[in-house]
Amino acid sequence: MSSRGGVVGQRTIEASHCSEAVDALAFVAALLVDDRARSLAPPTDASQAKPNAASERAREPRRAGGTRSPAEARPGTSESSTGPGATSPAEDPPHATPLDRTSAPTAEPAGTEPAPTAPRETVPTDMQPRKSAAVERVRGDESTEAPEPRAPWRLGSGFGVGALLVSGVAPALRPGIELRATGYALHGRVSALSAAIGGRTTLPHDEVRLEGTGKFGWWSIVLTLCAGVHGQADRLAAALCLTGEGGQVVARGRATEDARGRRARWLALGPALQLGVRLGGPVWLAPGFELLWPSTRDRFVVGATELHKVPRLTFRAQLAVAVRWP
Repeated sequence: MSSRGGVVGQRTIEASHCSEAVDALAFVAALLVDDRARSLAPPTDASQAKPNAASERAREPRRAGGTRSPAEARPGTSESSTGPGATSPAEDPPHATPLDRTSAPTAEPAGTEPAPTAPRETVPTDMQPRKSAAVERVRGDESTEAPEPRAPWRLGSGFGVGALLVSGVAPALRPGIELRATGYALHGRVSALSAAIGGRTTLPHDEVRLEGTGKFGWWSIVLTLCAGVHGQADRLAAALCLTGEGGQVVARGRATEDARGRRARWLALGPALQLGVRLGGPVWLAPGFELLWPSTRDRFVVGATELHKVPRLTFRAQLAVAVRWP
């Protein structure tokens, strides 16, 4: 390889990657083509009319077939330091700056060899990155909206007192009173489960006949299981229940010969309907209605006269005021 002054010498290219070496070779080839174009241009004065003999000898192999000299074909070897074309490595920088790949190509004179271009790196199809199914699956999950968390159950308790209207425990309808403690579980503000236990009793009743007088009384323990719904911002409630009663019907005779008393077992079971209206804060008004079937049908008599017989079906009507927490 010859310099612009016509001095033949060796050029060494060092690079850490093949792509950098190819870019450097392309740059050197472009410089050679530019130098050749200048040598073929018509001389402007007598000093440029006759080219240097050493420069002609260096260009001859490339014009004939484009082959490289032995010094160019073997990078790393050097010519004899005693040769006429020996040059110092300081003349040209050992590393050439690669050309910008996007720059426009240099125009070449007619009849000259085109400058070599750097090969374009291609990646085999089997080595190209592919999307992982797991990644696509994760991205799909990210785009899906997360389900809303379920509303937790809320536990509470309450206490109530109510007025009763009771049938079946005496010859006539009897007013009574009820005390009840309730525990319940709310699921959000829609559904509720509750269990209540309490006590009931009626005011005494006197049944007067010619043969004598019978005095009736009644008490029971009540257990209720309910499933219901809430609505209107937890201001209204309705529930279907199963109610069971267990207690005694007490009757005593008066104003008659050989007066006696009797205690009959009371056991009844049946459905119930309970409603609720919030009056304000934790205070509720709770009306309800029950239909109960007694397990036994006892008879109460004075002499030969029947004072009372337990019917097949009894009912309870109630109106209670309850306090619930929370």
